[in-house]
Amino acid sequence: MTRYLLPVAAAVLGAGALLGAGVALAAGCDAPLDAAEKLNDTPYHMTMTTTDPSGRDPEVSELISTEDATYVLLRGTWHPGPKEALTLGDLDDMAEAEQYMTCELVRSEETAGKTADVWQIVDQSDPNELKHQTVWIARETGLIVRMAVEIGDAGSASRMSAEIDYENVLAPR
Repeated sequence: MTRYLLPVAAAVLGAGALLGAGVALAAGCDAPLDAAEKLNDTPYHMTMTTTDPSGRDPEVSELISTEDATYVLLRGTWHPGPKEALTLGDLDDMAEAEQYMTCELVRSEETAGKTADVWQIVDQSDPNELKHQTVWIARETGLIVRMAVEIGDAGSASRMSAEIDYENVLAPR
């Protein structure tokens, strides 16, 4: 079952990394930080595709976050869990990591029928685990509508991509 939780962990880590980028780099990372924080208060349905360097087929998973719970689709069955807020984490660890993080607005484009600003976020705090993120933030709502996370070296990186929908989000039945 742990293998199936990896896509969910990657998505939460991706959003968490955005939160971690915000304290010292607020001027450069305000929009991505604000968008990641909105995930705490906004119901959403995330569909994720995760690939790893082993060559296995990509895994598709889903996560629904409502006002009071999180649901993960595992092996065709929805599993409820508590709603846990993304936080800024341990400030001592972040203070060290912040100097290695950068955020850059690279372009605007249409995605999911919305105009979105595309941000590149790079975290070089761990030389053994370089993290690259691309985040699409809808201009109209300030919400993340798409994200891609790559962890590791180019030849051996794990990758996760996600599409996030905010329309008619309900707990699964």
